[in-house]
Amino acid sequence: EIMPSLVGSEMCKETVLVPPRDPRALAEKIKSLLQDKTLREKLGRAGIERVKQRFTIERMVREYEDLYRKLMEARRE
Repeated sequence: EIMPSLVGSEMCKETVLVPPRDPRALAEKIKSLLQDKTLREKLGRAGIERVKQRFTIERMVREYEDLYRKLMEARRE
């Protein structure tokens, strides 16, 4: 259900995982989400919060600046 590497991470609060190439497991998770309004809402709120925290304009600008800086440094070498 939850990959060991994700246990305890912030992703666990907002992620439903299924094994790769397992349509039955995927269908079961979708069915459980359809039947559990509270879980759907909890996952939705957590996802929205993650986007607000991780994809701010300031962060994206900083990451582009870092990328450009690294590219310029690599070009000088």
